[in-house]
Amino acid sequence: MDTDQDRILAIVLQDIINNEPDFEPIGGDLTVYQGEVGVTKNGTPIKIRIELGYRFPYEPPTIKAITPIQHPIVNFDQKISTPSLNNWNSNYTISRIIREIREEFKKNPPVDEKSSSHSIQSPPVAPPMSRHELLEIDMLKTKINTLQAELHHLENLVQKEKEKILQNRASKSTPISPKDELIAEKKAIQKLLKMFEEYYEDALISPSDFYRFYRIYIKELFILNSKLSINNYNDEVKQNVSKRTSERRLA
Repeated sequence: MDTDQDRILAIVLQDIINNEPDFEPIGGDLTVYQGEVGVTKNGTPIKIRIELGYRFPYEPPTIKAITPIQHPIVNFDQKISTPSLNNWNSNYTISRIIREIREEFKKNPPVDEKSSSHSIQSPPVAPPMSRHELLEIDMLKTKINTLQAELHHLENLVQKEKEKILQNRASKSTPISPKDELIAEKKAIQKLLKMFEEYYEDALISPSDFYRFYRIYIKELFILNSKLSINNYNDEVKQNVSKRTSERRLA
């Protein structure tokens, strides 16, 4: 495993998860991402494809519009150029480039490219799948079933860790509140994420599997943090109301 390249791809992955969560790798390949960056003047969603070459981040990524469009920053083969791409700096993030493209398309919406006359013809009929292709489909189905089983196992680990934390709290004869349950679940997911990171660093899981499971639980963690923030705000409001009530009684 190329440790430096994997480290770079992990940084890109984290950047996209945090800042552009709608973008996803194609087929689990962490060097190719796809997502939307706005709409055309006719309201057609604009999809782009980002490819990270083997010399990334020392050379800029290749970005193309999947949706056929006409725009000053899109050339004849749908390749996109922006100021940051043209004056590339290895410290630039992929999310920065996505934002730059999105802002440009918002300021100056692209035009749908005119369909050529031959595009109205019926598409050719696909030939029957070969035995090899059918075997690949069966292997893919098996892998999906395996991943689903692994995900179920991970969900059980989170639940067991949460129950363990709550049992420790209950042993102290302290009532367990909804906030305690949220904190316990947060700690359980944080422990699981740390385990994923250790497995990834030790090359025990592939980059695509790391992305798949890490993305699921980082979103769960975000939701839990949001719920805890709301809970803390409500507690603060209650404390302020109680304090003011006490002050009025003393006045």
